[in-house]
Amino acid sequence: MRLGKPSILAIILFIGLFLTTIAVAGNLSQRFANPPPKTPTSIEITKLRVCPGKWYKNKQPCVYKDSPAECNRQRKEYFIIDGERKEVEDVDIEWVKENCEVKEPEVVY
Repeated sequence: MRLGKPSILAIILFIGLFLTTIAVAGNLSQRFANPPPKTPTSIEITKLRVCPGKWYKNKQPCVYKDSPAECNRQRKEYFIIDGERKEVEDVDIEWVKENCEVKEPEVVY
């Protein structure tokens, strides 16, 4: 059986596509087996890294006649950043301690 030029070109094209598919599949499987290290996205970086004007720890006694458990839920420690109250869980405390003048909370009664 003798093949013409169009048949030989078709076979060469098929072999090329086949080898390319194998190479791409091998590369993809290697990437999924060893994914690159994950870098944090802007959504993952949620804690503020800003020097606060003040850091307060409120030690005033709490009195709720109707619901004593409310005292436990009330936030006792917070920051003042740009004139606004920010809760402790919203701020990177270790970053503040290392980079800001305010190193610990000021106790208020």
